[in-house]
Amino acid sequence: MFIKISSPSTQNTCTSYEVSLLLAQHLKPFSEGDFVKSCMLATLDAICPEMKDTFSKLSLSASTVTRCVEEMAADVRCMLQDRCRSLRCFSLAVDERTDVRDMAQLSVFLRGVNDRMEVFEEFLEIIPMKGTITGADVLEAPLPCFDRFGLDLSCLSAITTESAPAMVGLEKGFATLLKKHCAALGHTQQIKCLHCIVHQEALCAKSASMKEVMGVVVKVVNFIISRGLNHRQVRDFLEAAKAQYGDLLYHCEVRCLSRGSMLARFSDPDWFSRLAFLTDLFHHLNELNLQLQGRSLLVTEMFACLNAFELKLRLLESQLGKGDFTHFPRLKSCEFCDAPDFATSTIGCLRVEFAAHFKDLRSHSQQFQLFSSPFDVDCDAAPPDVQMELIDLQCCDDLRGKYLASSLLDFWSLHILLSGNYPNLVWLALNTASIFGSTYCCEQLFNRMKLLKNQTRAQLTDAHLSDVLLLSVSSIKPDVVTLSAGFQKSHLCC
Repeated sequence: MFIKISSPSTQNTCTSYEVSLLLAQHLKPFSEGDFVKSCMLATLDAICPEMKDTFSKLSLSASTVTRCVEEMAADVRCMLQDRCRSLRCFSLAVDERTDVRDMAQLSVFLRGVNDRMEVFEEFLEIIPMKGTITGADVLEAPLPCFDRFGLDLSCLSAITTESAPAMVGLEKGFATLLKKHCAALGHTQQIKCLHCIVHQEALCAKSASMKEVMGVVVKVVNFIISRGLNHRQVRDFLEAAKAQYGDLLYHCEVRCLSRGSMLARFSDPDWFSRLAFLTDLFHHLNELNLQLQGRSLLVTEMFACLNAFELKLRLLESQLGKGDFTHFPRLKSCEFCDAPDFATSTIGCLRVEFAAHFKDLRSHSQQFQLFSSPFDVDCDAAPPDVQMELIDLQCCDDLRGKYLASSLLDFWSLHILLSGNYPNLVWLALNTASIFGSTYCCEQLFNRMKLLKNQTRAQLTDAHLSDVLLLSVSSIKPDVVTLSAGFQKSHLCC
């Protein structure tokens, strides 16, 4: 949406900013500004020729778009600095990937909560790692970024990373070293170190892949796709059959094809029953994965999804042991012999994996319950500093009604925080609401990075990479009116 401004020259400048912002948000090259202008002029020439002269004065050259993007990114960072100064608690999500030039890029996101219990997630920086990638290297990289945004590390509540040794090593991992760094600065708060819940769920799912089944499926799919004629025939068949999916995708975990043994599997009814079971099981796992994805999810919501799924696994294991295939429709349609044996054992192993992978998360279950279900917590088992406040809270019928009628954050911010009667519970709520449950935001950023810094744009500078990614993911919008007023005319004479 363009903003109406009185001066034509300022109007053109503002339009240059708006178009440049759209180009950045859609990860387009700076040079496409000229193409956009050509499209505008061609459209005006056909439907509104009297406006063509006005739009011809609009500057969208590569240099203009570049300068606009740089200034808008600086403006967003300035506003983000103001937000960071008002934080009561914050956590960090940190992850690393390699770009198209084999440069390791470290992404840093912040999830913060202010005095009004307003929660926001923002991208801080993407930092090129030009040397080694040890825990010490990962620690040193974002420290200047923390200083630049004025982050008070005494307010750091949690660090969420993926499971690489450089991130989670017990002695020299980034999370451990950052905790030691905070302690050296005199900060005594407890800092939680969490592994990305989505990544942990994927590792658990991998344990249930049944290699004797998945290996054949992967080989068949990749065999078809690697041969053009076969691939086209399969696509035509899927289209004619009105299948749910119209194509096949490569799978990366594949070795050389063994055609004879592979094809023999297709006459084995027991193998087909295992394939049907695996398909049903991964349907349940995919549903969990979708529940865990998304930005701004509370860690307590993700923890509840995990607890629910583990209960579902217990139910599925029990039902399969009794020969009940209610929740396995594909397996139910197969003729099988020992399906209950391999099915129950696979689900049992999967349940053990979930129990092992989420120990760190469960160690904070009491805090999560105090935040999400304060009226159901046993006061005797609660931490001593919140026991008296918890009794007062649980005995207030008015607050109980508001808890049932409000969203969780609204309950804490509008009814508990504003009352001023529960300072320790409020602090616990601020701390819990600030925690990243996953590095999903980092994964999304890396997907954008791959689209932005591709083979044709491999020379994109680190600064411009960071600027464009910031404008494309930040919830903070640059003040284009103020920027337009201060933009020098010489910058637009290109």
